[in-house]
Formats: sequence, C-alpha cells, structure tokens
Amino acid sequence: MSQTKPNFLCIGAQKAGTTWLYNILQHHPDIWMPPMKEIHYFDYLHLKHIDWPRKRMQQLQTALGQFIKGNFNYQKLEFLAKMAVTEKFDDNYYLSLFNQANRKIVADITPDYSALNSQGFAHIAQLLPEAKIIFIMRNPIKRAWSQAVMQRRKDIANQKSISHQEWIEVLNNSRNYRLSNYIETVELCKSYFTRENRLFLIYDDICDRPLKTIEKICSFLEINYEEKVFTDYVNQKFNASPKYELPVKIESFLQQKLEIQSSFVQETFAPVSFKK
Repeated sequence: MSQTKPNFLCIGAQKAGTTWLYNILQHHPDIWMPPMKEIHYFDYLHLKHIDWPRKRMQQLQTALGQFIKGNFNYQKLEFLAKMAVTEKFDDNYYLSLFNQANRKIVADITPDYSALNSQGFAHIAQLLPEAKIIFIMRNPIKRAWSQAVMQRRKDIANQKSISHQEWIEVLNNSRNYRLSNYIETVELCKSYFTRENRLFLIYDDICDRPLKTIEKICSFLEINYEEKVFTDYVNQKFNASPKYELPVKIESFLQQKLEIQSSFVQETFAPVSFKK
C-alpha cells in the first residue's frame, strides 16, 4: 500500500504569515492540514538547531496535563503523541504522519524549512517530487525584529529590561539570519523545484489583499477558489508577536546586516510593496 505524501509545503518565512495561512487554508474542503502546525522534520535532520524529538516529548507531557483538565483537543493530542513517540526519525516516520490525510492537497507548513541548506532541499525534492512549494517573504528587518520579540516575549510580558547587547545576540544567531536569507532560499527553490511547482509571495500582499492572495494560492494548488469559504477568517490575526518598539540603534544594525536581502527581493519581484 502506497503512503500518502504531502504535495504542498509552505517553507516560511517565519513571522511572515504562515500561521495565518495554516488557519485560513484548513477551511478549504480540498486541503488536509495536520492537527498541529509545523512538523519540523527536514530542519531537524539537516540543521539540528533544536532537538525536536526531545522537545516533542516535553510538549506531550504538558499537553497530557492540559488534556486531563479538559483544556487540550484530543485530535491534537493524538497527533502530538504520534510525532513524539517513534523509534526511528526517518522518511517512513515522516510519511506516517500523513496517513490519515484524505483530501486532494496534503500540507506541511513549517517555516524553519526556509533555513535549509542544499542537502535539505535535495531531500525534499527526492522524497516529495510532486510537491508544490510556497515561500512568503517579509521585509527582513521587520521579520527579524518580530522574531526577536517573539523569542523574548516572556521577558517583555514581565517588563524585564533587555539590553542592546542582548538584542544583538538574539539577532546575530545563525538560525535567525538564515531565516532572513531570502537570496539563498529563493535560489535553492529555483534549483530544486520547477517554475510550475514554486510560488513566491510577499507578506505585504497578505496584509493588504488577503483574499486576492488566497485566490492566487488556490490557483497555484489547482483547487477551486470560493471567496465565501474565507471571508470570515482572512482578517483575523494569529501568533502575533507582542508590540515592542524597534530601537533606532537596532534598526540601524539590521539595515546594515539585511539591506542586501531587501534589495534582492525588490529587484527580483518588482514591483512590490516591501514595508511591513
């Protein structure tokens, strides 16, 4: 019996609308979304920046406690257990996560995939040769700052002072930089996936023209677009970072570090709005 394979991957970027996309597209009758967003398979194998098997076990322990109190969905708990409990973290394990999928489009939305190296993209192309890839790009300075604020959200909530050097350390993290390295991600997408199987989107369009963006995605995935399916959800916000003003010195630091990425996107995909 052949295994069900994902045929649609959204690979990021992080803090560029991927959670919004996950929540919106799961309302389409032809799309199967995992009960929990972000599988983190390819990035764990090829980047090793986070010990996902260990983290999944920790998440499962927490979720069990919440479930006992009636605060956690059973379907999500079952899927989390499936992700956490495995003898081998291999392709068969990954594909087994989708064996309940029963719709035309089977999705994996994991924004960390945008940080993959060439070996990681080659692995996706080899395992999922029919997959369609979406990559959403956001103004790299706004994206990096939003990610940094998310990472320090507990300190912000507790009104803890965060020094200039502490922010620099967060922003200089190699993983954080790779998530804003649009030049490399775009080139790898072009190297491993055909023009028909890749779609590059701009975050500003999600903000300014959400229904038009969804219509474009549906056309790309070759499924019907019905506006009434999405109108109740497109203006909702999901997984928003806390509001925290970007210091002038940090903005200057990010401009020097990421201006080349911003220029690349504006020149390659012109004309685009790339401010948000």
